[in-house]
Amino acid sequence: MTEKRKGLSWGVGIWILYGGFALFILACVGFASMQSFDLVENNYYDKGIKYQGQIDKMERTRALAEQPAVGYDKSGAISITFPESLVEERLSGTIALYRPSNSRYDKLIAIDGKRQFDIRMDSLPTGLWKVKLDWRYDGQSYYNEETIVIE
Repeated sequence: MTEKRKGLSWGVGIWILYGGFALFILACVGFASMQSFDLVENNYYDKGIKYQGQIDKMERTRALAEQPAVGYDKSGAISITFPESLVEERLSGTIALYRPSNSRYDKLIAIDGKRQFDIRMDSLPTGLWKVKLDWRYDGQSYYNEETIVIE
């Protein structure tokens, strides 16, 4: 007489092992596909091609006697001040607040003939921010970028 063993056979055990491994791999792929990666700007290829113009703007900004000042105070505001020598009415452009880790928080503010800007950051998350000033004065384009850590 043969004895019947209780439990699973080795073939069923191997199938359970392979099935568990396949479920684990599918769960990892599903988790990875739900992550967002906002470390690259939109239209980065076009911006890369036009980057020589950006370099020229940065060189013009460095050649200025006075640079725009960007600062952050503990009250929760970013302060941007353009040089006193500039006539406000001839100043135009944009201020971009760029959040490298999450593009949902990016902001674009128009420079509309003012020399001083105070931007409240209370509702925005703490961490690394880039302040990008892309401005024009008397027909010349300028660009500078500052990195700020908001705590």
